[in-house]
Amino acid sequence: MESERFKSILDQVLNESTIEEIEQARMEMKARMRNSTFIAVAIVLAIFIMIALIELCTIFPKKGLEYIAGAILVGIVILAVITCKKKEKRDSYNEVLQDKIIKPLVKLAYNNYTYTPEDGINSSEFSETGIYVYNSYNSSGLTYGSISRDYQFRMTNLEVDRFVDNFSTDTWDLTPIFHGLFMKIKVKKVFPNNIYLTDKRVLKKEENMPLRSLQLDEEQFGKKYILYSQDINLVENIFSDKVIQELLRYYHITKQKCEIVIKEGYIYLMFPNTYTFGNIIIYENREQMYQELYKQYAILKLVFDIANVILEEIEK
Repeated sequence: MESERFKSILDQVLNESTIEEIEQARMEMKARMRNSTFIAVAIVLAIFIMIALIELCTIFPKKGLEYIAGAILVGIVILAVITCKKKEKRDSYNEVLQDKIIKPLVKLAYNNYTYTPEDGINSSEFSETGIYVYNSYNSSGLTYGSISRDYQFRMTNLEVDRFVDNFSTDTWDLTPIFHGLFMKIKVKKVFPNNIYLTDKRVLKKEENMPLRSLQLDEEQFGKKYILYSQDINLVENIFSDKVIQELLRYYHITKQKCEIVIKEGYIYLMFPNTYTFGNIIIYENREQMYQELYKQYAILKLVFDIANVILEEIEK
């Protein structure tokens, strides 16, 4: 079984020294975060008391009010510093987790793929898909290697946002438009026409392309996708029943729809609300670690299954 295989791999990674190091980092982080919380609460209470004094003690001279205002400002600064320190401790725990568990786990579980949590993919490569306009872009956790007969791929976690006009408050709000997994695969063929499988409109330069509605079992899939392409025969060859079944399987399990772009010698796959192992999780015990990591492993297997069946169709 797949779960037993994964558990065996995780057991290879979790030697005694690794477990001790992770546990020590976890305990230190929780202790320091707890102490920081107590200090923050005390400061907040002190600030409220000072504000009350300002309201009630009108007999204070002007100078006294200035002292109280200064104390409040200092309290706010200290709170900001404590917040930063808490984030530092969390990041420190995450670094140990990524280095001692995630990196070797990815190498063992995924045919010697390489995982570098400090790296990502440049925003210009995401823009190549031609279906998103955005104002904020963050990429973290790069995995790369080769799949299905040496096709080179790279994938990363993305947080892509766009400013949207909020008419009720007359402000521009930064709104998520894509948070999830982005994969780019180099293929050995360069097709004369592009293919877009998405529920969005592609950008203006492609809007005049003939489009065809590809209904992937609307009752199960939520709603129909729109398939943009000038080459219907190419579309029918690549989006075979086998590929469509993998897309449906992914949707049934995750309740999410993916997007696919094939253009200029590359395949781009986007999986909203799906992530690699970059998310920070404070594991309380070994069993919880296994359960959480296996969930991510199982979802990523679905991602690779979709990529592999598309590559198989392209090779025909």
